[in-house]
Amino acid sequence: MNNKQYLVEEYVYNHKDINEFYDNSLNTLRVISFLKSDGTVEILRIVFKTGCGSGVVDNFVQGGMYTLVDFTGVVYIDAIDENGNILSHHPNSNKQFVGFKIPYFNEVIDMVKEAAAVIKEVRFVGWDVAITDNGPLIIEGNPSSGAFQPKYTMNKEKKGDYPLYKEAMK
Repeated sequence: MNNKQYLVEEYVYNHKDINEFYDNSLNTLRVISFLKSDGTVEILRIVFKTGCGSGVVDNFVQGGMYTLVDFTGVVYIDAIDENGNILSHHPNSNKQFVGFKIPYFNEVIDMVKEAAAVIKEVRFVGWDVAITDNGPLIIEGNPSSGAFQPKYTMNKEKKGDYPLYKEAMK
């Protein structure tokens, strides 16, 4: 502030359907992409994150929770919190996770694939994407997918993401 280095940002609001889960945070998708050597972008995993309790962020390690989204844009598994609790419904809103269809899903995937191809030297990115009533918006790109290497107990196969990532990165 003393050096007059100000940053002004637009406030981002959840899409009305996403806001029904939890309205005290911006609830986002973490879309994990890998830029292959042939220039194509592969989406490895899609995670839906929500805030919880009295928290104002959807970060997993700050009280948030996450669940997984399939490649058609539908949540297909119950959510998990940082304590390992498996939740079929959001504890604040009682909204069910499984079966929820992500609004603007195709636009999200197109946007991430376009962004992932911009800087060829950065091949693995975990994109945080907000869904607003007007469509998707990239919040940031992370050089790691962080905590979203799903616990093997969250999927029917009972295996983590290593085989998925290994196959994509051949």
